[in-house]
Amino acid sequence: MTANDLIAENFVRKRVADLSKFQPPPYAFLSCCGVPKF
Repeated sequence: MTANDLIAENFVRKRVADLSKFQPPPYAFLSCCGVPKF
């Protein structure tokens, strides 16, 4: 895992946390889309 992967994962976690405030649960987003690669 590279530094970019870590940054991307951290970004995704924050994004999911933001989305979960409006549409629960975040797991649906992760399972349907997977973890995006940047």
